Amino acid sequence: MLQSLAITRGNKKRAAELLGLKRTTFLEKMKRLELEDGVMEGTEGEQEG
Repeated sequence: MLQSLAITRGNKKRAAELLGLKRTTFLEKMKRLELEDGVMEGTEGEQEG
């Protein structure tokens, strides 16, 4: 899940599509796994450099 978010630069809809999930299912799984929106904040700067 984290890799799909990294590939799509945090775009949850596209990340879900990469995994063959609906966006709502993807968000439910993120919540269940305790993955929050803040997870991506630390990686955004790394991709730009």
